Amino acid sequence: MRPDCLHHALYFSHATEEEGQTQQALWDSLEDAFSRIHAAYLESNETKGLGRELVAYVDAHYTEAELSQQDIADAFGISRPVVSRVFKETTQMNFVDYLRKRRVEQACFCFNMGEKNVMEAARKSGYADELTFRRAFMRCVGMTPKDYVKKWNDKTRKE
Repeated sequence: MRPDCLHHALYFSHATEEEGQTQQALWDSLEDAFSRIHAAYLESNETKGLGRELVAYVDAHYTEAELSQQDIADAFGISRPVVSRVFKETTQMNFVDYLRKRRVEQACFCFNMGEKNVMEAARKSGYADELTFRRAFMRCVGMTPKDYVKKWNDKTRKE
């Protein structure tokens, strides 16, 4: 073999070895990326399942005036920050906003079914005091509970 051919042969065998290492590094990187994607997918599915369970729990217990994120965390054996994060991911709102919305919806249902006593509707909806209920109701509905009852009664009389 001519000396310059030997030089080219060594160059190509060396280049091929470097290319092989580069290719292996790329495959390792790709495998790592797929592993991370798969782990995120599995975590996402677990979070969605847990999120549905948390929402179902709140829907079943929202009328309990003392319901809190810590109560839920204790019931599920998870931390309060996990409850907060999963709830936000699942409902696109924080726990307090969801609970308020759910309770006010129940109060509106009570009023629509003929309840005229604001404090009674508040209790049935999970509120222990009228002031907190009134603030939550105004925030969600845009009017006081008394105004809502009056408006609902006027509307049903006209029909």
